[in-house]
Amino acid sequence: MGKECSNTVPNKSLQFEIASTKNETWKQQILSQFKVNTVYEKPTKVSKGSTLNWEKISNQITNAAKFNPPQGLLKEVSLHDVRLEPNSLHWTAQQTNLEYLLMLDVDRLVWSFRKTAGLPTLARHMGGRHQILSSENIAGHYLSAAAKMWASTQNGTLQEKMSAVVSILSDCQQKMGTGYLSAFPSELFDRYEAVVYVWAPYYTIHKIMSGLLDQHTIAKNPQALKMLTWMVDYFYNRIQNVILQFSIARHYAALNEETGGMNDLLYRLYSITKDPKHLVMAHLFDKPCFLGELAVQANNLADFHANTHIPVVIGSQMRYEVTGDPLYKSIATYFMDIVNSTHTFATGGTSIDEHWKEPSRLASHLMPENEESCTTYNMLKVSRNLFRWTKETAYADHYERALTNGVLSIQRGTEPGVMIYFLPLGPGHSKAVSNHGWGTPFDSFWCCYGTGNFLSITRYWAPNDTLNLQLPIDMRLEAIKDDRPEYASIKAILYGPYLLAGHSSGNWDITTGNASSISDWITPIPSTYNNHLVTFSQQWGNSIFFLMNSSQIITMGNSAQFGNNSALQATFRLIFADQSSSKVSSIKDAIGKSVMLEPFDYPGMLVVAHADRALVVGRQGYSAFHLVPGLDARKGTVSLESETLKGCFVYGGATNNSSMALKCNLDTSNSTVAKAASFVMHEGMSKYHPISFVAKGATRNFLLEPLLKYKNETYTVYFNIQA
Repeated sequence: MGKECSNTVPNKSLQFEIASTKNETWKQQILSQFKVNTVYEKPTKVSKGSTLNWEKISNQITNAAKFNPPQGLLKEVSLHDVRLEPNSLHWTAQQTNLEYLLMLDVDRLVWSFRKTAGLPTLARHMGGRHQILSSENIAGHYLSAAAKMWASTQNGTLQEKMSAVVSILSDCQQKMGTGYLSAFPSELFDRYEAVVYVWAPYYTIHKIMSGLLDQHTIAKNPQALKMLTWMVDYFYNRIQNVILQFSIARHYAALNEETGGMNDLLYRLYSITKDPKHLVMAHLFDKPCFLGELAVQANNLADFHANTHIPVVIGSQMRYEVTGDPLYKSIATYFMDIVNSTHTFATGGTSIDEHWKEPSRLASHLMPENEESCTTYNMLKVSRNLFRWTKETAYADHYERALTNGVLSIQRGTEPGVMIYFLPLGPGHSKAVSNHGWGTPFDSFWCCYGTGNFLSITRYWAPNDTLNLQLPIDMRLEAIKDDRPEYASIKAILYGPYLLAGHSSGNWDITTGNASSISDWITPIPSTYNNHLVTFSQQWGNSIFFLMNSSQIITMGNSAQFGNNSALQATFRLIFADQSSSKVSSIKDAIGKSVMLEPFDYPGMLVVAHADRALVVGRQGYSAFHLVPGLDARKGTVSLESETLKGCFVYGGATNNSSMALKCNLDTSNSTVAKAASFVMHEGMSKYHPISFVAKGATRNFLLEPLLKYKNETYTVYFNIQA
């Protein structure tokens, strides 16, 4: 869990920060609030069965009569009233998620709940992180996701499935009879309250509670609210017993475990029920030792577990919305400022191996375990709330960037349920190679600035009115959040909100020379280039071999697969010697033309033959080839004859990873020889993304494409850019 903090107020670190602050107004308010927090630190001895007056505690914590909720906040448009443009980037991602939600089996989702309640189980339980605890995660996440997806699509099948899950969970809760509802037995909370290690029971309980709340507020299921309030009553009694039997310090000590967004959920529930118990419980899940440091504006995030504490801040935002207490607006604003200015990557995301490290030192931590996806999701909530409060576009910019690069990038194309836990950001890393790699649909289940302001349009709107916007997008560089001079050259390249990643296995050096602007060394790739991408193959027996660029050596390989580096290596762009030929729209029209082959992932270089006729990737050598019908006389094959060395052809064969060369004076009457010099020419295995650029590197050029496109390919998102 990383660094812990003590809620025995004031703890040493917080005491130091309070003493050091020059803001006397905040100091007095913080001390006053923390004094309230310790009123029941050492309760008087009570008789068995005695209860605390929670309304009295609530009044001591925050006097409800003084509540002054903020006014004039931006109102969210209901998901029921928003539809995405078909075939757009976001629509495609939405449909992929919808397909996934429809794939999940109701009986498997509730297996562990039924077992815990003593009801018959009808299917195999879900797999994933922390085994049975993950069932709580996925069932709760499912209820939230399904409610929002149904509101966005009105999919009837999904409505039936999510209603069935709620109904079955209600049966489980009724069977247990106490209000408790979980995929694991209540004994885990006995350990939690005794401060004995158990992985995050409140974190998982929060997910099912949040799912029920979303089913009530978004899916309009009244049964869900009854279930939720009964659950809260159960945990209210548990927390009350801990404080009566021990102290509030015991309760706070347990909060050094991950508890999800319990305070956020309870503040939102209070806004619906106005039950003072819910307000008090929300306050008891605030974490004074963490929020207190933010209140005195201390940047002490280093070594805290990020996803444990971001939800606590979200809860403090809801406390501001419920009570109007400006301290909690200040806390959230400062938190966002320090995370964004000293702990955030160019993706808009944060965290290093689930934690924060020392501020403004990110260059030392580019690794496979960057940016836990949960932290990005939760930081979106922080920036969304701040935007609603302030209407400052910087928060909307953060939201757009993190959504584009940190959320859309964790899906593997249109494969339902295949996502990643971490987003690797080191040079030459791949999404497929990290602590967890890509997840699976049924067995993983992880807990997983730049836009030109407001545009006001005033008119009387009528049904079917359409508003089209064309927004200019600029290319820009962004330095890594690192204040050490030796890392000043480490920068990311962004096109509007899109973080561009270079196809690279680790090379990250770019020399700009005397370039006066970024457009001098980064140029866009025309969309027509996709018409000229080809892949060459030969079949020998049951194996297919591909012409490939392997570390700038041309070889025949049999491992080309879509979505990874091998597909890049097996793709080449035809460059026509005759400029009029560059307009050909089909690769079949290229036969009979003089062409050069540019490797897809090495733009600016060519397949060339050296004096010894070996084929390599470089800038000097014999590079022009005549694309002729295949020497094997088979339909659909082609051969590549050197324009300089007439009678010499690119020659393959059935030996895997064998280096290739030109061979001359071939005996084409020999069928094996003719076959080795003939290739099937397909459309390229790889295609350029609509947003693609070439950046001139120090020793090689880089093909830049949005990070969200990458699947298993290696890439570099930060470059060492020097003049």
